[in-house]
Amino acid sequence: MNKADFFESYFNNAQVNAIIIMDTNGMILEVNSAFTSNFGYTTGDLEGKNFRELFNATDKNRSMPEFELENTVKYGQANDESFLVDKNGDEIWCSGEAILVSDAQGETYIVKDVINLQSKKQVNLFLNSTENC
Repeated sequence: MNKADFFESYFNNAQVNAIIIMDTNGMILEVNSAFTSNFGYTTGDLEGKNFRELFNATDKNRSMPEFELENTVKYGQANDESFLVDKNGDEIWCSGEAILVSDAQGETYIVKDVINLQSKKQVNLFLNSTENC
């Protein structure tokens, strides 16, 4: 069983789980088609850019991207719920998990799995507003 083949298939076939592959400094190397479908960016748009650019101004000012990288490298995993800024500049509520991984040559990377929760957040806001009426 070759687990590398499983990841390649998962990366290429996922439709809900948007995936970002980056180095340990947060430089984006590749995104999958689910990421493009959910957020508009292609690998060509983001390759070589820091994933910090995907955070809104509030989270950047709170150093959340740096905190996430630090925790991922230190503990092997980090998760968050925050806004991701899509290609149009809209803020999308997401849940994400960043995982530290190594390839067969011992190179270390971060794989971030992102799930778009925007429609769920909008429903919750609507329900909360109707309950308060």
